[in-house]
Amino acid sequence: MPTRPSRNSNAQPLPRHIQIIANGARRNPAAHFNRLVQLLRDERAWAVHPQLLSIIFRQLDKDPARHALLTEDDVICYQLGFKALDGILVARNATRGSNGRRSELDHSYILPAWPSVWKWMQYLYYGTPDGLLDTTFNAESRPTAFYLYIFNTVQCFLAAILMDQPSPALSSAVIATPGVLRMATEIWIRQGDRPSDPNDTNVVEAGPYTFAMALTAILQANPSEMSDLADGFGIGPQALAALLARPIRYVVLEREAQLRAYDAYIAVYLELARQAPEIMKMVLAQNILAAILYGLAFLLSIREPVPRHESITPGIAACLRFIVVAHALSGGFAWVSDAIRLKLVSSMLKCASRLPPSGTAPTERGIESDLLLIVNLLEQCVFHRPLLRALGRVMRQQSVLSLAGQVPKESWFSSHWERFAASVEFMSKAYATFDESEESKLKCASFKCNNIETTERFQKCAGCHQVVYCSETCQREDWQHGIHREDCKTAREIRSQQACHVSLRDRAFFTFLAEQQIKKDQQKIIEMRDRSPNDRAVKPLVLRIDHSITPAVLSLEPADEFHPVSCRGPPSITVIPLPPDSRSTPPPLIQPCVTVAYGDEQRAIVYTPSKVSGDLFGWFHGAGGDDEERKENSRRVYDAFGEAIFEK
Repeated sequence: MPTRPSRNSNAQPLPRHIQIIANGARRNPAAHFNRLVQLLRDERAWAVHPQLLSIIFRQLDKDPARHALLTEDDVICYQLGFKALDGILVARNATRGSNGRRSELDHSYILPAWPSVWKWMQYLYYGTPDGLLDTTFNAESRPTAFYLYIFNTVQCFLAAILMDQPSPALSSAVIATPGVLRMATEIWIRQGDRPSDPNDTNVVEAGPYTFAMALTAILQANPSEMSDLADGFGIGPQALAALLARPIRYVVLEREAQLRAYDAYIAVYLELARQAPEIMKMVLAQNILAAILYGLAFLLSIREPVPRHESITPGIAACLRFIVVAHALSGGFAWVSDAIRLKLVSSMLKCASRLPPSGTAPTERGIESDLLLIVNLLEQCVFHRPLLRALGRVMRQQSVLSLAGQVPKESWFSSHWERFAASVEFMSKAYATFDESEESKLKCASFKCNNIETTERFQKCAGCHQVVYCSETCQREDWQHGIHREDCKTAREIRSQQACHVSLRDRAFFTFLAEQQIKKDQQKIIEMRDRSPNDRAVKPLVLRIDHSITPAVLSLEPADEFHPVSCRGPPSITVIPLPPDSRSTPPPLIQPCVTVAYGDEQRAIVYTPSKVSGDLFGWFHGAGGDDEERKENSRRVYDAFGEAIFEK
């Protein structure tokens, strides 16, 4: 039995009418306990009187495990336990504004009684008619007569203990209790099931916003329990992910009614991403990003000040932070297509137009920082043709152009946005030029065929996606009598290890793009070459055009030291030795490579053969040997660089 203070002889005597009800509740709880709790709610000045608190906590000293719901007395015992929890909430609410009384209540009464309180919470929430505990999610075996009100009281109790002027010792004890995370998570998932009673102060004071904040605190202290949550609910990981996606949809559908809860709910998901990223990846697969973007668009449609609500800025900031974290977890750009369709671009510009030109608040500085991150992520997408098309269509809309004109010119975002818009326009034109050029035309891979694409595209090999054929006859001939049977198997094995794949046409485009960049920056590359160390004077150099960061960066690296980590080991780079008489000349360049982003986890390094002529780039010419040897060297180099690897 928990230790509590004895009756305080210095306490003020109870008024006669309260003393009568207290005596009745002590002698016959079934008849008078409800009246006592209601009295505490009506006359809050007496809610923390030691004599009344003693009666309430004594009810929780009984062991709920001894009472299966088989008799009327058992049901009454459970109802009294429920009302005792309600009475503690009433007493705690009565101490608001009085730190001394709140501290005494937490330390002298609730903390010593917490083991008993938690046991009652478990049996009230998980209890079955036969007196057992069933932690299966939303188990059908639980009592239903007053279950939803138990559900609400448990939520209010946890929220009050953890978020309403919490006592550090008490909140630490609650958070560290095994099973609290599981119960709190189920309650959070089932927010839409809560009874709505505007006259119940507990419901008002422990709504979705407060309870989401409480759950975030529990998550921070119990990261290891998240991995066992699915087993605790009696379901699989995918089913758990589907359940965890429900709360944000509930808040978004409630729209203005739950406006204040947006940032608190998203904070739970952000903490989940930090503590249990594998679970959060499965939650993201439930397409909750659509709900986040829908909520962001709704928030931005509201003009502040918002009546009866706090500022919507924290909700906007939380939505943007979620987008950044979602990208980091997804490890790719699969989410971008849906985000563009769900008006991400318009929402970003509306966010940016709300930024004050100077002296921004911390939250608003966070908004601008995340906006810049998202712009950089979108800028990396311009190399993916389907995403570029979608971005181009959106960026040309008159509504988007109008929103872009409303962004403060002196903000950091404005300069980043202008660079991004210019990049979309440049890449759109580059792809259009490429499609009209000969470089976009692929040759049939059959060793007996020299056909090149004209207006119709050849079909890719369905196995490896690495070669194209002009007809089924050529494909069959190459499979049966050529070398593609062996090459296809190897390519499939490599492809199976890669999360993303650079298509043939994209590789051809990157070659075309590299040619344009080399011609444009030739003088800059020459200066970089001339600054290379003397001891590397005879080593070929790799020209790396890195588009995985914005803006793109050019760099030169010695070919024999250029070994990015890939899914299948270091790339095989063909280095042709230079003749002795050329050692006094500046080092020629090996063929360039292009790096593009495929997400935070991978960057594709695409080797591209260069056709730029001259001493600087035509390094085959210094290799020596007869014409046939030079042709063979050129073929080997093309084979080595006509492929893509992935750098971690």
